[in-house]
Amino acid sequence: MALELHYCVYGQNDLSNDTVIGGSTKLSNSKTSTTRDGANGTSAQRPKIKDRTTNAKLNGFSAAMEFDGNDSLTLSTSVNMAGNPYTLACCWVDGDYTADTWLFTAADNDAHYGIDAGGAGVLLEPNSSRSPGGDEDTIPTNNTDNSTVSYTFGSDVEALIIVNENDDDVLFYNINGDLIATKSESLYDGNFNLTQVCGDGASNGLNGKLLDIKVYDGLAATTHFVSAIAANYRQLKD
Repeated sequence: MALELHYCVYGQNDLSNDTVIGGSTKLSNSKTSTTRDGANGTSAQRPKIKDRTTNAKLNGFSAAMEFDGNDSLTLSTSVNMAGNPYTLACCWVDGDYTADTWLFTAADNDAHYGIDAGGAGVLLEPNSSRSPGGDEDTIPTNNTDNSTVSYTFGSDVEALIIVNENDDDVLFYNINGDLIATKSESLYDGNFNLTQVCGDGASNGLNGKLLDIKVYDGLAATTHFVSAIAANYRQLKD
C-alpha cells in the first residue's frame, strides 16, 4: 500500500489569497516520496488559492483552491495503477454540478471518475477502447438500487471516495462514509494511469473549491478506512 498522491489544499498556509496555481507556482505533493507537482500549461485553465478566511462554510482554519469548470491540474509524474487495487478520495466545497465534473482523469481512452451533471449520480469510464463496454457509465445515486442510501451532492463540503478492488468491482462513498453507488463489470479492473485531477484539460472540470485529494495505489480501502477519511473531511465544515 502506498499513498502516491496527496494534495492537502486545506492545510496550505504559505500562499496568499488568489495566488494562481499551475504556472510558476505549482501544487506540491504532500508526505509522499515521489514528486508529483500539479501544473497547467494553459494560463486560462489554472486554479487559484482562496485563503482560510474567505469561506463561511469552512471551519476557519482551511484554505481551498478555486476551479471554474475549465481549470485542471496535470501531474508532473503520473500515478500508474497497473493491475492493482486502488483508492481515490476528493473533497471540495461550493460545488456547481451544472455540467459533468471529472475529478480523476487517466492518460488513455478518456478513462475518468466524477460526478454526473445535476449532482445525482457518479461517472466512470474504464481504461478500454472497447465499445460499448468501454463507454462512460452513469450510476444514479438518488436511489438505493446500487447503494445503502440515496444521495445528491450539494454545495456544502462534499467528498467522493472511490474504491477499485481490482476484481471488477468499484465502490463509491460520500462524505458521511455511506455507500452511494457500486459497479461490477469485467472492464473495471485496476488499470488506471492517472494524469490529471479536477478536469480533463479542456472542460468537464470541477466548478468549486478543492480541499483535498488522496490517491492510494495497492489499497482497496475497507469500510473502516473509508469512514476515517470521511470523518477527517467532515472536520473541515464550519
